[in-house]
Amino acid sequence: MVENFINNSWSIQCQCPQCSAPVTLEETDRILACPFCKVKLFFSPGEYVRYCLCLPETEAFSDESLFIPYWRFKGMVFTCQGHEIKKEIVDATILALQKLPLSASLGLRPQAMQLKFVTPDIKGKFLAHDMSESNMLLQMEDRLKFPETTGTALELFHKACIGETMSMIYTPILIEKGAILDGILKRPLAALRPGDMDALSAYDQTLYQGMQFIPALCPNCGWNLDGERDSIIFGCSNCSSAWQVSGSGLKRVDFGVISGKGDNIIYLPFWRIKAQIDGVQLKSYADLVRLANLPKAIQKQWEDIRFSFWVPAFKVHPDLLLRIGRFMTVAQPQDDVADCLPKNPLHPVTLPATEAQECLKIVLADITVAKKRVFPLLKDIEVNPIETLLVYVPFTPDRDDLSYPQARLIIPRNALKYGRNL
Repeated sequence: MVENFINNSWSIQCQCPQCSAPVTLEETDRILACPFCKVKLFFSPGEYVRYCLCLPETEAFSDESLFIPYWRFKGMVFTCQGHEIKKEIVDATILALQKLPLSASLGLRPQAMQLKFVTPDIKGKFLAHDMSESNMLLQMEDRLKFPETTGTALELFHKACIGETMSMIYTPILIEKGAILDGILKRPLAALRPGDMDALSAYDQTLYQGMQFIPALCPNCGWNLDGERDSIIFGCSNCSSAWQVSGSGLKRVDFGVISGKGDNIIYLPFWRIKAQIDGVQLKSYADLVRLANLPKAIQKQWEDIRFSFWVPAFKVHPDLLLRIGRFMTVAQPQDDVADCLPKNPLHPVTLPATEAQECLKIVLADITVAKKRVFPLLKDIEVNPIETLLVYVPFTPDRDDLSYPQARLIIPRNALKYGRNL
């Protein structure tokens, strides 16, 4: 079974790369800030992060201990079925070594135990997985039973996984007296079958590749970069530039800022995405009004407004993510943008541009009023992003909400706080 639940971010125990002091990170953290030596580092996990479940004393494991790999998927799943968009938050672990007769998921164990990054100081042997990332996604979709029956109200026209994070979690096992034992509880898990030793002797040769720590300094001017612990984009207040981790270094990010009036402003980040859209006519704002059958009288100047998608660059509940994307895309803000970071508070960017691009067909499907007519077209519509810009939009706060009157959009503050755990 694939568990399907929402949990708080896990706590990860690690050591400061500079002074070796113990540091506790949340799963969503992208910055390691050591409370002892005060160093601040970004960490780049490579293709995906690797964790292991450990006892408080890692010495409890010997060099002969074995660790079994499980894929972990966490994200939002959207499907266009029938005449509605279904949304779900998925948090799942799936056995990545299918040759062994073990439990298909880890259940709640990662929440209840100590997690650590896989590093050479952890004793034991880590087994190689035999399930690729793509096969894991297919298996997850199969277990979630996305229906694809044709000729019924449940026909699936489009699906997308958005904001997902992939990681690998290793849990310890022991081999004793012809049986596979839980390495923590020492309880039998399965009888050892002929041929199982082949899987138990294939070790991961790429275990320690990928993860790197990068100084949180502006590559342009050497100034300290600013950002929240869970942000994926960081700003330099000295040269007014923005950066994101890319491989073993930092990559500059183009951004714009819509000027807000007054000091009581909070800026929320959005991805403004211009795309080549094939399969439907959608080049201008007037085209959007026609396609989506919006209750508006088309004005001549709308033919000259180039259409752009506006997708939140921050994670929130799937229902709210679509609502924000719909309101902002329909509003099509035309304000001039500046290239200078504001002094007002900036909400962290937590949804990458690549994930926002996965939203585009879903946002289009949500905007359209004539879903019965448009949904069957989704299979043939191709949306290829050609220009992506990070835009900070000014929102006016009150006690419980943030508002952007130009789009008639109100966002609960608690929803933003909740979204930082997704």
